[in-house]
Amino acid sequence: MGVPPVRLVQLGELYFVVDGHHRIGAAIRARLTTVEADVAGIRTVAFASACVRPHHLPAKAAERRFLERVPLDHAIRPDLWLDDPAHWSRLTDAVEAWGFRRTLDSRTPTSSREELAAVWWSEEVLPTVRRMRSRDPGAGDRRVIESYSRALCLRDRGTPV
Repeated sequence: MGVPPVRLVQLGELYFVVDGHHRIGAAIRARLTTVEADVAGIRTVAFASACVRPHHLPAKAAERRFLERVPLDHAIRPDLWLDDPAHWSRLTDAVEAWGFRRTLDSRTPTSSREELAAVWWSEEVLPTVRRMRSRDPGAGDRRVIESYSRALCLRDRGTPV
């Protein structure tokens, strides 16, 4: 008779043991590289990454507030990271202003926050970041959201992006 699988809960990149602590400990002592597991995933507004530390919590709280107002697709969320909570607030205002201007420009208004977030990401963020990266080879080392946040700062100073 085999050992039953351990039960885990996955939250972003983090895993929590629900049942099977001793089996995992025994597997570690036996230097096993894998353990059979049943995993239940939980989705949160802000992505939980393994590198999050207590000093990151204000920025993660700001990210959560951003994602409540700008609900980007879950596939994009793991790569979102800004260290300064104020940058998340600036980003939120920029998205909503962009959506308002888009509506005033007589284009089809978006029907939901989810649609606005998707259109903003594809029509505004990605093209802006592509332009920045084509002009500045070092910009490719930054995450997309970091590059876009930098573009907002440059625009505020009157620098073309």
